[in-house]
Amino acid sequence: PENNFAVDVAMMMPPAPAGWPSEVFREKVFKGLGVKKPADGPFFVRYRKFLGKRNGGEADDPRLLRWDGARAGPWNDEQYPEGQHWLDEQGGALDRIVKSVNQKDRYYFPLITAEGEPEAIETVLLPWLNQLRGMARGLQARAEWKIAAGDLDGAWADVQAMHRMANHTMREPYMIPWLVG
Repeated sequence: PENNFAVDVAMMMPPAPAGWPSEVFREKVFKGLGVKKPADGPFFVRYRKFLGKRNGGEADDPRLLRWDGARAGPWNDEQYPEGQHWLDEQGGALDRIVKSVNQKDRYYFPLITAEGEPEAIETVLLPWLNQLRGMARGLQARAEWKIAAGDLDGAWADVQAMHRMANHTMREPYMIPWLVG
């Protein structure tokens, strides 16, 4: 557990239903990781959740469209105040991700099926993949913000962390994590 990047990803996921499918599933993951589940945060909150959105039907929300722009090129606080507010709240979590992925060279999540499902690979749930995507997108947006601020070393550190996260994700034994990575 002390050298497993997945432990930190799991620790930063909010409790069910915000991050995990159920509390029972969350308990099984932490048991499989060999660590105690955290009692409370801080947790990493993906941007969509920060805005109070659920996955689906809000594609025309201008804040989400600007968020896509924040990941497409350099931006500053005046151009995108909502993004800056999210970075202010999630900056510590993003720093923790960068530190963890740079220090830990192992990556393992236990394979756990949905409750009541047969123990087969096609019934394994992978809720941490959305969390990893959200973390990578957050690092991407922050790197673009750092470029606009002239902090090229900080931007490079975030880009390198995204690359390491992708490499870890691609170590999982099935195709979906490869696609996410």
